[in-house]
Amino acid sequence: MWPNVVQAASEREVRDAERSALGYYLGSHPLRVERETLREEGIARLNLRLWQGERAEVACMVTRVMERKTKRGTYMGIVWAEDERSRRELVCFPRTWDMCGHDIERAERTGDVIVCEVSGGNDRLVLEAVRLLHPPDDTGPPIGDFLAVDLETTDDGTGDGVAVDVARQRIVEVGVALFSGGRCVSRNSRLINPGCNISDSSHAIHGITQAMVEREEPLGSRAPKLRELLKRYPIVTYNGRRFDLPVLRNELARVGFPMDGATMVDVDVFDHVRRHYAGQRGRPKSRKLADQLDFFKIAKGRSHRAADDAEATGKLLLRLIAEGYAPRSLELLKST
Repeated sequence: MWPNVVQAASEREVRDAERSALGYYLGSHPLRVERETLREEGIARLNLRLWQGERAEVACMVTRVMERKTKRGTYMGIVWAEDERSRRELVCFPRTWDMCGHDIERAERTGDVIVCEVSGGNDRLVLEAVRLLHPPDDTGPPIGDFLAVDLETTDDGTGDGVAVDVARQRIVEVGVALFSGGRCVSRNSRLINPGCNISDSSHAIHGITQAMVEREEPLGSRAPKLRELLKRYPIVTYNGRRFDLPVLRNELARVGFPMDGATMVDVDVFDHVRRHYAGQRGRPKSRKLADQLDFFKIAKGRSHRAADDAEATGKLLLRLIAEGYAPRSLELLKST
């Protein structure tokens, strides 16, 4: 049986809640424990004063970032930063923003401490370069095994986050990809005879024809193994809470293998990308899986075939975790 899991707040979310509600951290400020080492390395606090043209390194945490378009059509950044004693506004002009903007935005999401090379400029400090105080290693996030799942069905009743008439759906393909140690270790897919016609609109999406499924086994023959697989691992989907998981539950119950009220441990990657600003500079063009894969330069197979989409979904989740977009999913998968 799946354990009943409540998604605990991440360390960053706890810190943010403390800071937002109280104006300070209940625990020690993350930079306080680093200060002795920083002092030995000559890295200053934010409250230093620099003359025009002078440079220094400061350590800080990013609390807010705003991107602005200049009169010349280029982009610059305004960065609000803090350390254990003060807060300060930093200016990042276009040349530096092009090189460092992504790292600064990532530091805002992850709560990582960054070291900024700054120069004096009137009343504000000007950002010249950025690096992480503690660069990540190459081992990837420390998460457990998970199973990425994707379905193709007889009807195209999905929309971008729109509710689905689950009763109309019959599964024509199930794809799974097992991830362990931060990589895909196996994947598989099975065509399913739905016992009814595939709509023209669905065929146009996934390319599966009636002839391809008419000699395949019905879902009832594969349901026992599928149900056990779903109970064994945390499930990762793309828009699965609105489509794949309700359809799976309904279809398994229809053929006599209900999930018995089990609470799946599931992560819906779509919930994370909904928080992106699709279409803006430096963001994916849309919330579609294909556009997310293009943006993060993740190799993709055949679009809307179950095994390829399942593997792509798992890889996208790992990338989002690494980029700091999915802290709650990281905490959930670490705990299972």
